[in-house]
Amino acid sequence: MPLLSYLSSRITFGLYCSQNHEITVGFRSRVNSILKRAWWVLFGKDNHEASEALAEKCDYASQVTPANASEAIAIEPDTSGDTPTTLSCETYEVSVDAEIDYVDKNGKFSRREITTDQVFDYEDGVLVIRAFCHRRKDYRTFVSKRIQHWKDTASGQLVSIGGLSKYLRGKSDLDSCNVASNIFYLYVHEIHLAIDALTRFSGNSGTPKNQISGKKRNSLVDWIWSQHGAHRYVVNLDEASRKECYAHLKVLITDARVSRPVFLSSVSVLRKGSETRKQQLIDFISKCLSGLPEHDSAVSVMKDELLHPSFSIQLTKETPPERKQEQVTEQDFVQARSRVASSQKKYRKSKKRSARSIAYRNYERNDPVRMCALREAQLQLGIKQLDGELVFDREEFELLIRQKLLTLMSEEDLEDQGEMFLRRLGSGISLAYLTFGLKKKNRGWYDGPDGRCVIDLRNASAD
Repeated sequence: MPLLSYLSSRITFGLYCSQNHEITVGFRSRVNSILKRAWWVLFGKDNHEASEALAEKCDYASQVTPANASEAIAIEPDTSGDTPTTLSCETYEVSVDAEIDYVDKNGKFSRREITTDQVFDYEDGVLVIRAFCHRRKDYRTFVSKRIQHWKDTASGQLVSIGGLSKYLRGKSDLDSCNVASNIFYLYVHEIHLAIDALTRFSGNSGTPKNQISGKKRNSLVDWIWSQHGAHRYVVNLDEASRKECYAHLKVLITDARVSRPVFLSSVSVLRKGSETRKQQLIDFISKCLSGLPEHDSAVSVMKDELLHPSFSIQLTKETPPERKQEQVTEQDFVQARSRVASSQKKYRKSKKRSARSIAYRNYERNDPVRMCALREAQLQLGIKQLDGELVFDREEFELLIRQKLLTLMSEEDLEDQGEMFLRRLGSGISLAYLTFGLKKKNRGWYDGPDGRCVIDLRNASAD
């Protein structure tokens, strides 16, 4: 009975506040039992639906314990974590069971048992955590600024909020799905150029020419998996996790879409990489195309693009991409939304943790806002690169992507996205930066003379 639980908690909580002594769990249980019997006598055992709304609204009170009661009633509403300082944010996946004390934006306290799946990591140090709430039986958003207490329920480890980012990062290194993403983006430029080269001679009917499948896809996955950088990521995984990681990497490479702007960017970025790295890619393409009549010309073009100083990427300005074909449309958004509908239904119906997590992550990875933001940001970065606008205001660029996404979405779409709209938008933009070799550590963006953050395509790097 939600209302009875609420009344019971208020009685015990009120006694604690007024008498300032510990109320035992046993006493609270007896109060709850007495109220429950009284309710059944007066209204019938099953007639409690009318109390649902009130209990849902006030259930935070049932989570207040004597150890934190005075803190809970003193906390003021805090909405500072709602508005990110930048739209773009690094996103990673991690599965952790935890018990947390949380204060929502209205100042209401609750204790939750959660299982994390996704973290949005902002540059100002704020973490936005998407986790399955076992009390709500659905996914909820938790902002690190409002987390008062964190305990790893598997180990009993208490984690300081200041050390939460480091803790979650460490756990993500053992998450097979997240490791696969790390490997993919470590070699994203090789993947893009390999897909472009191999799909020219694919012959796979029904497969888009900017995506890869079949034996060539499998060869690419195996080659990436064999690289030294990939080995460094998987060395700490057990055998079962390695198999899962390989399967996730295969999905990521299968889903990769190489537009003209993305291809040109990867050529430009990889040209700055080591000679060994470039030669390994050329050797792989040569091996894959061995015996085909197009082998010699394909390898020759790749050598020109990557190795010969006389070949300038600027020559592509004479034949810019068909921008209208690359533009993201409302139809693209509708199609992306329909593709993830089954994943959404699956994770909501799943009872097992592993199945729910896989379905949810697949849903988030292919969310229409995230995917359309990624494509639009890649297009706009490509246009700026081809037009020679290599240094530009970061905030203005991200707002441009936001405005474009809003033109694609209906009011119903926006309502359905809710608070996750900005998170997914920022995640898509951040991934676009990665595919263009833009990283903070390499000064892909930095504060300009006027204090505003700028993007600098000249500093794009494969490392």
